[in-house]
Amino acid sequence: MEYNLFHVDNVEDGKKLLDSQTHFDVLFFDHDLGGRVYVDSSDPNTGYQLALHIKEKGYSYEQVIIHSLNQVGAENILSVMKECSEFSDIIPFTRLPEFINFF
Repeated sequence: MEYNLFHVDNVEDGKKLLDSQTHFDVLFFDHDLGGRVYVDSSDPNTGYQLALHIKEKGYSYEQVIIHSLNQVGAENILSVMKECSEFSDIIPFTRLPEFINFF
C-alpha cells in the first residue's frame, strides 16, 4: 500500500493543505508549532488553532492522532477533534513510533 505524507509546521500552511485536499487517511497533530514549546492554545500558530479551523469548516476525518509534549494543548485539540473524527486520541510523543505501522 502506498501513502503520501504531508508535513507542515505552521497553521497557515496547514489550513491551505487541508482546504486543498478532501481526504486524508490519518491526521497527526502537534500542538506547539514552529519549534516552540509549551505554547498557550490561544496563540495563533498552534495545532489547537488548526483544529478550530477544521471544526469551523465542517471537515471530518477517520483518524486523528495527537502527539504533543504539551499535555494541556493536546487535550484542547482532542476536545475539538472528537467532534470532527471517528477516532481521536492522544499518543505520547515518545510512543508515536509504536503507532506508525504503515511504513
